[in-house]
Amino acid sequence: MRRLLVPLLGLFAVACSADADGDPDASCTPGMAYACNCTDGSPGAASCNLDGTPGVCMCTGSDPTGTDAASVTTSAASGSDDACTTDCGDTTAVGSSESGTCGPIVAGKVDNVAVPWSFSGQTGLAAGAAMCTGIGADHLCDYEEVLAADQAGELASMVNITAWIHRTTVESVEGVPSAPGPGGRCVDWTDGAGTLADGEWVDFAADGLLYHLDPDTFYDGLDGSHTDALAFPCMGVARSVLCCNPTC
Repeated sequence: MRRLLVPLLGLFAVACSADADGDPDASCTPGMAYACNCTDGSPGAASCNLDGTPGVCMCTGSDPTGTDAASVTTSAASGSDDACTTDCGDTTAVGSSESGTCGPIVAGKVDNVAVPWSFSGQTGLAAGAAMCTGIGADHLCDYEEVLAADQAGELASMVNITAWIHRTTVESVEGVPSAPGPGGRCVDWTDGAGTLADGEWVDFAADGLLYHLDPDTFYDGLDGSHTDALAFPCMGVARSVLCCNPTC
């Protein structure tokens, strides 16, 4: 069982001067995350581009048909009956009714990683990828993969640690769609100053995982008023980096 603990800082402000459905003539505040509507009526979220044009409206679900923008891509490792890719060998995906699996979703972790991430002469996301390759994993886990691994019971033995969460999908935070963005990923793990961006994370508590997701992932490199350094610190804390096996 998992719990989600996120302090709600307020509803998304619709920053566009026109509609939030991708009108190319609309304008918005660069870096601002705002709510938008999918064509099936479900809520979505988007981030304003740095040039002041509306970003893609990201809609929950794996089927982009009928939405006004590409939907969020979900990890195939969370369970399907599709055959594995050649990276996984001649086995079937996690959750398949057929025999064999592609192995655990989470391959391991690298502990005590502070922001900015640094490894083997690289920083940020590149450093995270190199760390994971260094322990024999395939890639840095994203939030969807962590959820799937949690649901599969893979993470039960991990207790009394915290780990950074790299989120690339829209998530509902206290009922409000929260778009992913560098403002919730410590500027893709390069900014350890803690003044302009937040860092999402998960607490591996004794009674389950406690996810701390940022309701405001605004980032424009200038405005620090959207940052909550107490709830989502990028500075002065080291957490684990979770690494995943090939996606099937």
